[in-house]
Amino acid sequence: RPFVGTIYDVKIWPKALSASQLQDTADALLGDDQDGDTPNILVLYEFNEVDPVAPQLISQWKLNESTGQSSGGAMYGMGVSADDDFSLRGSAKIDGFRSSQGNYGDSNRYLSVTATTNATTNNKFDIRDGGTRIYGNALCGQYGNPNHVIDVSGSAQVTGSRSAQTSNVLLPDHINAPTNGRPGYMGNIQTPSNYNGVLDYNVYAGNLTIKSNAKVTVNGNITIWCNNFEIKDGGTRLYVPEGSSLTVYASGNVTIRGSSQINYQNNQTNGAGRVNIFTTDGGNIEVKDGGTVAVGNFYATGHLTLRGSAKIYGTASCSKNMDIRDGGTFLHVDLDQVGGQGGGNGGSNTTTAVDEKAVSDG
Repeated sequence: RPFVGTIYDVKIWPKALSASQLQDTADALLGDDQDGDTPNILVLYEFNEVDPVAPQLISQWKLNESTGQSSGGAMYGMGVSADDDFSLRGSAKIDGFRSSQGNYGDSNRYLSVTATTNATTNNKFDIRDGGTRIYGNALCGQYGNPNHVIDVSGSAQVTGSRSAQTSNVLLPDHINAPTNGRPGYMGNIQTPSNYNGVLDYNVYAGNLTIKSNAKVTVNGNITIWCNNFEIKDGGTRLYVPEGSSLTVYASGNVTIRGSSQINYQNNQTNGAGRVNIFTTDGGNIEVKDGGTVAVGNFYATGHLTLRGSAKIYGTASCSKNMDIRDGGTFLHVDLDQVGGQGGGNGGSNTTTAVDEKAVSDG
């Protein structure tokens, strides 16, 4: 029948107890045990524990496509992907290499890439002008007609195939930046002229500008949260050596210009996996001007522009329009940073959830 009352504790013995042994046990609870013939107790459950401590969130994996980020280096896309207009012109070029094989060059260049747009209307993928080239494949959006969407003209070349994606790549227009490890707000930050220093702490800023021949070396796994992020001026360098990493979440725009360089120490081009830069709320990314070099993975929730003989070694994708133009402008896609994120013939549109608390790899 149902028990009515209060249980003080529960004990388990290896055999049934006699009436006298049960009495001895009851007496022991009252401090009046006089006999020693009761067997040794095996298990004791006392129900007088204190209330448990309130649970704390340790890890969180968001299974919403528009949040988190994918594993590997290329944050979204196929290494070079746009959601809408994709313009490649003025003798600009896109090719591939593998950082696992060393720096870009010699036999480790001109490898086949897959450039994609999710657009399906006419002439959305515009490839034109002599000297303009994609070393690899050009893909339009799922169900699009590549003969209409992909327009190659004026002696431009696509060395591989032109086709439609079997499923569109994931290119979100908003990214939720994790807040684990974010410090207090520091206001606007800019480096003084000829600054030379080490960044070994996380930063939460308004506008962050590295300029005027500054040299900043990242030490550790550093995250920057900011509004606009800008690196500019000849001689300005942001170094991210092996063993360290830099992740930037910019709610505004990202600009790298004026012959500045990021993660290009000693002309090394195989470190894209150490740098991941996002705009989170519709901001644009622009990399421009001769001598400007950026080694890393770049994802814009707005537009992405690469122009004026600037170079990217890594990946570049966006949720709106891609514009790559001008002679001497190169996007060298690090194929080792490109994961299985869909888009190609036989590909699938997948992304790997990441622990928002930054405890596990997901």
